[in-house]
Amino acid sequence: MRMNLRAKRFVLLVLMVILGSQVKAQFPVQVVTQIKSPASLNLSDYYTGAIPKLTVTLTNRDLLQPSLNVKLRITISNNSVQLKTDESKVYSSVNLTPGVPVQVSGAALAQYLNPNNLIFQGFTKQEYLSKGQIPKGLYTFCFEVVEANTNRVLSRSGACALAWISKTEPPLLNTPFNRSAIIIKNPAFIPFNWTPRHQNSANNAVNTSYEFEMVELLDDKVDPNAGFGSSRILYKAKVQTSSLLYGPNQPPPCLRVSGMLGL
Repeated sequence: MRMNLRAKRFVLLVLMVILGSQVKAQFPVQVVTQIKSPASLNLSDYYTGAIPKLTVTLTNRDLLQPSLNVKLRITISNNSVQLKTDESKVYSSVNLTPGVPVQVSGAALAQYLNPNNLIFQGFTKQEYLSKGQIPKGLYTFCFEVVEANTNRVLSRSGACALAWISKTEPPLLNTPFNRSAIIIKNPAFIPFNWTPRHQNSANNAVNTSYEFEMVELLDDKVDPNAGFGSSRILYKAKVQTSSLLYGPNQPPPCLRVSGMLGL
C-alpha cells in the first residue's frame, strides 16, 4: 500500500525529532566564547582585572539528564602559532545544572591559560616567558567541553572567538603639552587632544574607547607619573573620540593637576 503525502511528512518529522534528540544527547553542552576588545598579547590579562577580557558561557541543554561535571580544552591559534591544553595536568571541574548557563572567567580560567599548563607549537614557552607576550596576529580562541571523569566530548566543535592581537600603544597627548602651564579661567575651557597609536591593526578606532582621568597632585616634589595612581581623582570620563573638552560643566580644576589616558 502506498504511503500518502501526509503520512510521509509525519514520518519525516518524527525522524527529524529523533535525530535532533540524538545530537543533543551526544553534544548536550552549548559553548559561547566572548573576548572583550582590545585583546591582549599577555595571557594573564584574560583572567585578571575587574572586568573579564575572556568569558566562556556553558549551558547544559539536556534537561532530561542530571548535572554534568565538566572540564575545558582550549586551543589558541593563528597561522603559525598554536597553544593547546596540556591534558596531562590536573584541572578543577565545573558543575553544570540542566538549563542553567554558567560563566567561566577570571580565576576559573587561570588554570587553562597558565603557561605551565599549555603545549606551545611554533612558539616556545621560554620565548613567551622572556617576552611576556605571544606573537601578534589574528587568533582564534576555541573551547571544547569534556566530561571530567571520562574525557567524553560534550560540546560541538567550532565554539571559537576571533581576535586581532597586537601591541597596543597608549595615545600620544598633543594638547596641552606635557608639563605646560595652563591659565585657569572661570568658567574653565581646556581642550584635550591626542593621537591614537593602534590604528595600524585590525583593532581600529571604531571599536575603541578612551578613559580620561584628571587627578590632584598635592606634593610638588613627587614625579607625576609615580604619584598618579595614589592621587585623588578630580574628574573621570570615557569617550569614543580622540578629544575632550574640559568645560563649564566639569569641576573647577586645581592649580596642580595631572592627566592620564588609556585605551
